[in-house]
Amino acid sequence: IDDAGRVFRSVDGGFTWVQVSGDMNGGNNNVVGLAADANLTLYAVDMSEDVWRSNTSGSSWVLVNASFNSGTGDDPVAMGANSSGMLFVIDETEDVFVSGNGGVSWKKVADNLNGGGMISLRLQLM
Repeated sequence: IDDAGRVFRSVDGGFTWVQVSGDMNGGNNNVVGLAADANLTLYAVDMSEDVWRSNTSGSSWVLVNASFNSGTGDDPVAMGANSSGMLFVIDETEDVFVSGNGGVSWKKVADNLNGGGMISLRLQLM
């Protein structure tokens, strides 16, 4: 997903890319996190704190939650998913949010996780 919200897909390990959709989030801010669950459903979070879902490999997107963190104004910086279908988002203040229902609702599970400076999220599947 580029800064204009256009979605690209590669089927050859990243050697070539094809645009599969136009502006996926209707002109909202840049997408900052992207995750796929075990069913290959794609999820994205943008700088407006909106969560989007695609069941079509990125060809079309649906807004599933406007402002996952209840409009705190803390920008999201990363998104991840695990094999159990849980989605995770971390924001710029290192608060961690989790969703167990495809991004529809979110719960804060950690405050200021690492004391500042975190810019990525990695999930270890167990």
